[in-house]
Amino acid sequence: MADREIRRITKTDCKEWARAFRKVASPTRYNNTVSGLRHVFDVAKDAGIIYSNPAERLERVPVRAKQLTLPSGDQFLQLVDAVEHAGAWCSRDCADFCADWHSPAAEKAKPLRSTWRDVDFDAGEIVVRGDPETATKNWTVRRGAADSRCTRAV
Repeated sequence: MADREIRRITKTDCKEWARAFRKVASPTRYNNTVSGLRHVFDVAKDAGIIYSNPAERLERVPVRAKQLTLPSGDQFLQLVDAVEHAGAWCSRDCADFCADWHSPAAEKAKPLRSTWRDVDFDAGEIVVRGDPETATKNWTVRRGAADSRCTRAV
């Protein structure tokens, strides 16, 4: 199919390619590639090279959510302690930053996107803005401090 002119690619060719690619690709990669393929054929269709999109009927495959195994509270504190005692000049600040991810404000933000400008070590606070396009759930900026579950002796 790679050496064939775009106008010579049929629906059957697309189905055969999809069947083979589905066996070797993850569901996300497969779906994204099918989307890209459809777009390429749409461009050819808009340019008048082909009359219909042979990939338009390719079905997406379901993407299953990964099972996350999160550390327990004690394991998390051990991780923060390991970061703090790693020996780098910034180990303490990095440990404080990690501890802040366990704050109630951070737990409520889905997805969480923060940068260094969002962290105020002096105030012990982190600003949670959420996704750049959709922000947080109710479009507010959250400010939170580490709670008692991850507070460490200073």
